Parts: sequence; C-alpha cells; structure tokens
Amino acid sequence: MQNNISVRIVVLLTLLSAGACKKFVTIEPAPSLIKTERIFTSDKTALSAASGVYIAMRVGPTLFYNAGMTLYGGLISDEIIPSNPNSDTRAFFEADLVANNTTVTGFYALLYQVIYRCNAALEGLEGSHSLTPGLKDQLIGEMKFVRALQYYYLVNLWDDVPLVTTSDYQVNATLARTPMTKIFEWMEVELKQSVSLLQPEYPSPGKVRPNRWAALMLLARLYQQEKKWDLLEDVTTNILRSGAYSLVPGSSLQNVFAKNSSETVWELASPNETQLVGDATIFVPVSPTVRPAYTLSPGLLNSFEPNDRRGQVGTWVGKNIVNAIEYVYPRKYGQRTLIVNTSPTEYKVVFRLAEAYLLRAEARANMVEILQAQADINKIRERAGLTESAADNKELLLAAIAEERRHEFFCEWGHRWIDLKRTGMSDIVLAPLKSKWQSYDVNFPVPEKELLYNPYLVQNPGF
Repeated sequence: MQNNISVRIVVLLTLLSAGACKKFVTIEPAPSLIKTERIFTSDKTALSAASGVYIAMRVGPTLFYNAGMTLYGGLISDEIIPSNPNSDTRAFFEADLVANNTTVTGFYALLYQVIYRCNAALEGLEGSHSLTPGLKDQLIGEMKFVRALQYYYLVNLWDDVPLVTTSDYQVNATLARTPMTKIFEWMEVELKQSVSLLQPEYPSPGKVRPNRWAALMLLARLYQQEKKWDLLEDVTTNILRSGAYSLVPGSSLQNVFAKNSSETVWELASPNETQLVGDATIFVPVSPTVRPAYTLSPGLLNSFEPNDRRGQVGTWVGKNIVNAIEYVYPRKYGQRTLIVNTSPTEYKVVFRLAEAYLLRAEARANMVEILQAQADINKIRERAGLTESAADNKELLLAAIAEERRHEFFCEWGHRWIDLKRTGMSDIVLAPLKSKWQSYDVNFPVPEKELLYNPYLVQNPGF
C-alpha cells in the first residue's frame, strides 16, 4: 500500500508539471486526478509522466541543473569571484560551508527529489504490461540514465550517500550511507542497462531526451572515476566513431552552446519555453556599463595561452569596462533576454563531444598510448587555435589534459571542482587561495535537517 500511495503522489506531480511544457511530448495531461493503475497503461500518459522528471530538474530549488552547479562549483573552486558576496556566495568562495547552508540543502534535496521521481516512474513502467514495447524500453532506459546522473553528482559532492532505489518512504527514511565504490558498481550496471535499452536516435525532436550516446557519455565519466582506462577508451571511441556529432569549428566557438549544436550530445530544454539558461542571466550583465555579478579569477584568466580562443573576449568570455576598470566574466551562454513570441536559442548543454575527446585522451595517457593521446588533445587544441601539444610522456600528458579540461570546461557543471577532487589536487590548488580551506572541504556537509530526519545518517568529517 505504501508503494502505491507514493507512486500515485509522484506521478500526479509529474503529470501536472508536464502540462507546462510541450517540448517533450505533444499531449496535455488529463485535467482531473488520474489513478495510478491507468498512468502506465497509455503511451501518452507514460510519456507525460517521464517528461515531468526533466521539468523537475530545471525548476527545482536553487536551480542546480540550470546554473547552480556551475555557479557554486566555480565559486568553491578557483574559477570565479563574486563582486558583491552575500553570506551564501561568500561561504562557497571561502570554503566555509556549514550543515545548514541553504544552497547545500537545496542541492541535496533536488537530486533526491529527481531520484524519487525516477524510482516511481520505473516502478510504474516495469509493472506495466500494456505499453508499446519499444516505448517502454526507451522510457526505462531514460529513467535509469537520469537516476544514475543524480548519483554522479551526489557522490562527487558528498562522497558516500544513501542509495535510494524505491519510492517507499518507510524504507528510504532509515537508509544509511552507501560506500561510494558500491554506488559506482550499481551505476555501472544501471548505465549498461540504459545503453542497451536506448536507441542511437533521439526519441523526440531536438536533443532534449537522452539517446544511447548520452548514456555512454555518463558511463565514460564513471569509468574515469573508477580508473577503468581500457573501458573508458572503448566507450569514448564508440561515441566518437558514431558520426552523430562533430566539433563546432573554432571560428564559430560562440555557437558551441546554441540549441541543437552539432557538438551537443544531450541538453535540458526550457521547462516552459520562456525560461532562459541561468548561466546567461546570472553571469552576463544587463548592459555594457554594468559591473558583472561574477568575474573570472585572475588565476584562470592568466592560465590561458595567448592565442587560446576560449579565453578571448567575444567567444566564451565577455568584458565590461566600468569606471575605467575591466571586468571579465564567463559568457558561454549569451541569451540574456527573450523576444516576445519566440523560443530560447539556447538550452542547457549537459554533455558535448569535446568531453569525449579529453576523456579518451586521459584513458590513452594512462595506458601510455602516447601518440593516440596526443591526437585527442590536439583535436581540442586545434579548435582553440593552439599549436600541437609538446607533452610526450604519461606525466606530461596527464598534466596537459588537466589544463585542457580546465580551459575547455571552465564555468561548466563544476567540472573543475570535480577534477581537483578526483585527481587529489584540491589541497594543493585551493589551500593557498582560501584562508579557511581544510582538507575535509573536498566534500559538502550533509544537510542538518537530513540528519534530523534520518538517525542512520552520519555527518561528513569536519562538519
């Protein structure tokens, strides 16, 4: 009974939220209450329930998936500086987080809310015997992929976390933290199933629902975390050889993040076709005479090679001069306003092809495939307007890849924060920059209220 009630609640919520966006499906949810047993007997209502999961990702608290991970990941690492820090941004910038920080609490809550929605949808989908088989497989593959993505961020921000795979609140309320290695093992199984269920083609117009290549991109990130270099090379080679994507030319670098870019593997749509990508509204000033709310750190700016297009004004960075002072800010997304009766020209890019090249380069460097790793790095350097890499051994290649990742993915999904933690470089890089930095700051604190709700949870060390 508990499971049925939980499923009914979450599916109703997803159906109601799905009515605000027709980008994922072309139907309206039923205007009245729909019984749970009917939700997954119709292809249309099953699609509507699944689409609500994506909408929840873009409209949840603190907007983790809209710009939150980029903003706060950039603040707590070494990418951006707040112009007028409030208590929240200062806490991240100074690495002075506490267990009742509202943004940390919001991130944790949203990721688990999406997991809960995925669990409920999977229970309904797997128990259905009346959906079109191909659609059923597709939706199960999508929900498994999305659920695994939440855990990718959870373990990278908190390390060990509860592994929640049911919609039963009574079970979930008493779960202890699962070791990160066990979550990785579970994710690998889930993502392999997702890859087998999803098709290479996108199931709807555009790239707003995941296909097989999106699932393989997340699987590649997992193999990187697990240091399974041979598997990482195989997966990324499959993506790169698919012919489904191509790097945007260096002469058009500002178009990398345009909707349906040739480089995009998966993107999150606006939930209602009026919401712009938060990276633009947060980072891009309203006029050339306004001081940006956030500027790129001197360390990041000075790390770009002189001819690197990625660090030049007009591509992925912007510049305002206010009172004779230059302010350089991130500008990967540029649509700051929306013309009436038009749709956004940008969606939030989650995975793109450049990452596959640098993931494969890292795998090849670790397997001492020097020439092959160089070739992958040079694909990205050439697009950036740079000469070929001079790195010619494993250690130099790994250092070169780390720099390319820093410049390719700055102010993008907290890649820098995750990379520093993953490679054990957080103390070395961040301790000199943040007076309050402690080694335990590589993890966020478990939200205080979660510890109160669940007596089986324990706090991360240091908090």
